[in-house]
Amino acid sequence: MGRAEMLILLGAIMIYGIFSISVNDARFKNEYRIIQSQFEILAVAIANSYLEEGKSKEFDEVFTGTPPTTLPDNFTDPASMGTDTGETYPNFDDLDDFNSYSLTDTSSIGFVYTVSISVTYVTTSDFSTASASRTFYKRMDVTVSSPDLTSNIVMSRIYPFIG
Repeated sequence: MGRAEMLILLGAIMIYGIFSISVNDARFKNEYRIIQSQFEILAVAIANSYLEEGKSKEFDEVFTGTPPTTLPDNFTDPASMGTDTGETYPNFDDLDDFNSYSLTDTSSIGFVYTVSISVTYVTTSDFSTASASRTFYKRMDVTVSSPDLTSNIVMSRIYPFIG
């Protein structure tokens, strides 16, 4: 084999090596994105399960049974939202019991996640703005975080007072 053939062979081997590395890199990135998507889907499902559970709870600890014409003074004070004495999850009876609730757990696939929940009254003119006073609307924000996620998953839902 002459020099020309040897150089052509070495060039072909180099091109094959570069191509092989590029293909493997693309496959690795694709697998990483698939796994990351699975973690994100699970985090969304976890957050949504708490938001759905909030729908099954009373709007407030004190429920009068009929819609008031003005906001009742006996709704929970915004500064006092959270569990009442003796209440523990999953036995919350009203929406604001979820305020400041957090837990760390491991899913069936080994995904370690932390859930943090906050509940606030919101202004009727802008549901993204927390209100310092009692209103007919509460917002629950559920944050799911994990070292396996590239960013936290935050989901929110507005719950209206329905008497």
